[in-house]
Amino acid sequence: MEIQGQKQTLLKCDHCEETIPKDMEIVSQDHVFCCHGCKTVYSILGSNNLQDFYKIRDDEGAKIAPVNKKVQDFSYMDDDSFISEFVMTKNGISTVKFYIEGIHCMACLWLIEKTPSFIQGLTSARLNIGDNTAVFEFTEQTKISELANALTRLGYAPHPLKMNESSYNLQKREERTELLRIGLAGASMGNIMLYAISNYAGADGFYRILFNWISFAIAIPVIFYSAIPFYKTSLQAIRMRTLSIDIPLSIAMLGGFFFSTASMLTGGDALYFDSITALVFLILLSRYFVKKATQSGLNAKGLQTFFTNTGVLKEVDGKFKSVHGKYISQGDRVKILSGEKIIFDVELDSDKAVIDNSIITGESKPQEVIAGETLNAGSINIGPEITAIVRTIGEQTRIGKIIKEIEASSKGQGKTVLRADKIAKYFIALVLILTTYIGIYSYIQYGLHEAIARALAVIIISCPCALAMATPLSFIKSLGQLKSSGVLVKNESVLENINEVKHIILDKTGTLTEGRFEVLDFKNMSSMRDLEIHSIANALEARSIHPIALSLKEYFNRYRLESFSIENFQIINGLGIKATIDGVSYFLGKVNKAHRDESLSQMTLVGLYNEETKEIMATYALGDKLKDGAIEKVEELLAKGFSLHIASGDNEGVVRSLGKDLGIKSENLHAEQSPEDKAHLIATLKESGKVLMVGDGANDALALQKADVGIAVGGAVDLSLRASDIFLSTSDIKVISKLITTAAETNKVIIRNFAFSIAYNTAGVLLALNGYVSPLLAAIFMPLSSVTVVLSSFMGTRRLNKCFKVQQGDLK
Repeated sequence: MEIQGQKQTLLKCDHCEETIPKDMEIVSQDHVFCCHGCKTVYSILGSNNLQDFYKIRDDEGAKIAPVNKKVQDFSYMDDDSFISEFVMTKNGISTVKFYIEGIHCMACLWLIEKTPSFIQGLTSARLNIGDNTAVFEFTEQTKISELANALTRLGYAPHPLKMNESSYNLQKREERTELLRIGLAGASMGNIMLYAISNYAGADGFYRILFNWISFAIAIPVIFYSAIPFYKTSLQAIRMRTLSIDIPLSIAMLGGFFFSTASMLTGGDALYFDSITALVFLILLSRYFVKKATQSGLNAKGLQTFFTNTGVLKEVDGKFKSVHGKYISQGDRVKILSGEKIIFDVELDSDKAVIDNSIITGESKPQEVIAGETLNAGSINIGPEITAIVRTIGEQTRIGKIIKEIEASSKGQGKTVLRADKIAKYFIALVLILTTYIGIYSYIQYGLHEAIARALAVIIISCPCALAMATPLSFIKSLGQLKSSGVLVKNESVLENINEVKHIILDKTGTLTEGRFEVLDFKNMSSMRDLEIHSIANALEARSIHPIALSLKEYFNRYRLESFSIENFQIINGLGIKATIDGVSYFLGKVNKAHRDESLSQMTLVGLYNEETKEIMATYALGDKLKDGAIEKVEELLAKGFSLHIASGDNEGVVRSLGKDLGIKSENLHAEQSPEDKAHLIATLKESGKVLMVGDGANDALALQKADVGIAVGGAVDLSLRASDIFLSTSDIKVISKLITTAAETNKVIIRNFAFSIAYNTAGVLLALNGYVSPLLAAIFMPLSSVTVVLSSFMGTRRLNKCFKVQQGDLK
């Protein structure tokens, strides 16, 4: 924008690094900020010596959103009813769990876990960045409301979560038990190996017998404690009349132990305590690492948490009191503050309200509602505070019904995973048959000792662990690299589904566009300065709560404007506002046809007129801006042969104009789409191929779930994030092409891993059948096959590595 013939100077906020046009900055000493919220957070970090937050942020290359400084009332968190349900207390230390909205990067993790250093009474803070949940431990000195307020001042929105004590303790106990089993098996293996090496080296007589008994004693807890998970899985598989990888492993462990014990008692030398303890340790360890590596993505549970776990102003005895959302009943009268999210379906009690209902409809333009009309849960009151009567709660609200349908839906395993499981089961059956055959044959030809040795070697080395791991491990590197690029993939089978996608549906609001109804163009046709024009328009709109007026006032708030007193204020229904300022009569409202700019025909135009001369002084064009790079990426997807569609809650004119700009066929443009309409559109398109849906906002949640692949673009509310298969933590839709490339190349890695696993197992069985591999070597080589699959998976392919190549200088 030009000001008096000179280009406007742009500054950057010292906290969030948003650009700030001149005359909009908030200056504090030597620093500039885009808003008072960013200024407050910067001050808090500085006064507590936590400036390293910005260094970590820069190292991560993360983007931080401007801070919302809206005041919230968390006093309900100090009520006994809330504490009894959400707080766990033990030995004088209380624990509370929050979902933290606004987590962006490792700098956020660092800052959250530093809160005990400046919040009195807070003893511990742990953040799980995978699901954005934080657990805080505190003494009686700390009020939960004070903790919530402190997090809010830092720019994070805390949502309390129930802390199920039995579930929480069970999870910790399970983790400890796994590590204890692994540690015991590892220590036992190491000690037994020492004695076995002594025997192999020539220990004889008393020492040989002593070392055998010590090895036997050390092996007992490994077989009857560390190996218990293998037995449980095997018994479960037998009860279900199916085959499991753990069946041959259990046979090898128990068979090897009891045969070795019998051999030791009868004075024989066929002892395999070293082999079976090594087998238990290496398999437990490899499975633990695989489990940890694949514990990524987001939990699909708890979708409705973020629409109920907040404070609500409820009328009690004629006064409004802050209570937790779960204590609201149908028929209660509530007060909804400006900027507050509505968490129930309510009937408006006030005369009128202005709401942002894009969370339901997808339409970016605010809506005006009158008394008696329904406001849906999830919409936001962007006008003055209002009162309303609660009509429906939870699952009975419109958004609650959508949530219920999402939770009832379940996407099964991918075909590749199922195919791998099926092959593994056939292989297990073949292994058991071969083991029986080689045992009988070797007994007849070579005797019992050689028969047991060969049978154990075959059953150990042929265990199809690598085959079973080939598919899930192939996804680990791809999912990890996607995550480092700001792409969270919940389910590994999602990448498989992307390879089969034919149709791509793009939501308009927040996906192709910025998702904000705002001033996109300003033209000054008068001799007055821009700031004078803005000051006059701001004075005219000061009393209005019309949606357009609110968007204009938000635009004006960026500037340092003059204050004017107005006279003869008059609202002209359907047209605009008329008033007198300093003796001059002005009109702000609908633009005459003669003054309309056809290039802005799909935007809402507001004109400022001098009523006395009828001259137009300035125009404001309001709309939803197209995201940078959207046109290029749409062209790229079209070039790859995808059938592209736009589905939006906006009117047909807006959608058709957008489709024309993007080069999408008119028959693929779908306007005025409700959440249910989008779900129906997906069902129709599925008849001719798989569908990928890209959306932003809770209005897309149902569609994201119904699609074969659902992608929630950055800025989406928590509901969309939870309902989707993929979440883009940034608003950049450019990564969709990267996703498609990643899916194709990952499939190549899977095929390579399958080929290696089958070749390895086949070669190993042939060598063991002919006596070239001992049980000890088999116990070592079998886990090594899994390691090789891991290495193959992390090597990737040349094109896959190029897709995620880090440019020189990107890493600090």
